Amino acid sequence: MAYVYKSSPENDAVFPAPQSFVAGDPTNVQISIKDSKKYADSGGWGWPVRERCR
Repeated sequence: MAYVYKSSPENDAVFPAPQSFVAGDPTNVQISIKDSKKYADSGGWGWPVRERCR
C-alpha cells in the first residue's frame, strides 16, 4: 500500500522545522500477479494498481 507522507506533529514540536514524516492517507494498492498466460509479454508478471483507496 502506498501512502501520502505527512508531517509528524509530535516530532515537529521538538524540531524547529518539519523533519520527519509518517504515513498519511492511503493512495493506492500495488500488487504483483504471476500468470504466465495472461501476462506473457512481461515474463508472466502483472502489476495492477487500485487508485483511490478508502
